[in-house]
Amino acid sequence: MRTTDLSVNYVGFEPADEVHAHFYQTLNDLLDEAPAGSYVKATFSRLENGLYQGVLLVNSYVGPFSATTTGGDLSELLFALSQKVHEKLIEWKFGRFLQPTSSQLAAGLV
Repeated sequence: MRTTDLSVNYVGFEPADEVHAHFYQTLNDLLDEAPAGSYVKATFSRLENGLYQGVLLVNSYVGPFSATTTGGDLSELLFALSQKVHEKLIEWKFGRFLQPTSSQLAAGLV
């Protein structure tokens, strides 16, 4: 686990150790999918109405991949956030192979 590339903050509550460990593992798995040199920052806040808000950011040299959502269950919140960012990472991975390279453009291949 690359803890220097991963930051998880909690505002207004402190989760159980098992929940914290699950969050770190899930976010570390997401970091493994991200472009090289990326870092993940996640903030989970307890709102006044009792719900939680999660903000997830994967920052990389190709740009940010982020998601924000609100919900009552922390595990579902983490799942929703990680799925949204995962989908954005997949779009980026497939999209980068669809773009012609500079050598292809120079050779008139596209």
